[in-house]
Amino acid sequence: MKKIIILLLTSILISILVSACDGNDGLGPQDNTHTPAQVEDTPLTEEEIYANLLARAEGLAEAYVSGDYMEAISFMYPRIVDMAGGSNDVAESLKQAIKEDQLAFLAMSAEDPMEIIESGERLFVIVPIVMEAQDLDGTMLIRSFQIGVSEDGGNQWWFMDSTGIGPNREMFILMFGDRIDQLEIPEPELLESY
Repeated sequence: MKKIIILLLTSILISILVSACDGNDGLGPQDNTHTPAQVEDTPLTEEEIYANLLARAEGLAEAYVSGDYMEAISFMYPRIVDMAGGSNDVAESLKQAIKEDQLAFLAMSAEDPMEIIESGERLFVIVPIVMEAQDLDGTMLIRSFQIGVSEDGGNQWWFMDSTGIGPNREMFILMFGDRIDQLEIPEPELLESY
C-alpha cells in the first residue's frame, strides 16, 4: 500500500501533464509566458550553477508546502506546462488531484543534486527531494526525484517529476534528445511512515 502511495505522490503532476499531451508528438505549442532565459555571455562557475539549481529546487518545494500551485508551476519545465494546457489548467488539475486524494505536503526540501549532464545547450541533473506528506493512512517521509533542466548555462532551472520519464521516454527524447537516457533515475523510496 505504501509503495502505491509513494508512486501516487511523485506521479500526480506528471500524470496530469502527460494525459494532456496524449496524441501530441512532444513538439506541441508553446506559449511565450514561460520562455527560458537567454544565455549569458559570461559562463557561470560550477558553484553558481549549483547555487541557482538549489535555490530553484527549494522554491519549488516551498510552493508545494504552502499550497501555492501556481507558484509551483512557475518552477516546472515550461514546454510541458504549455502542452498540458497552460498554467491555469495544470494548477487546477493539480489542486483537484491533491484534494481528491486527501494529500497534504507538510515539509519538502531538496538534497544535494547528482552530476550535471551537458547536452548541447542544455544541462540536465537529478535533484532528490525529501517530502513529508500526509494522507488518510498517516504520515510518510519520502524521497522522490526531480529532473532539472537548464537551457541557459545554469542561470535558470526548470523541473519535472522523474516518474514520468519511463513510460513516456519517447516524448522526452523528442523534447530533449538522447542524452536524457544517460540520467540514472532512482526509484522513489519510502524513508519512514508513522
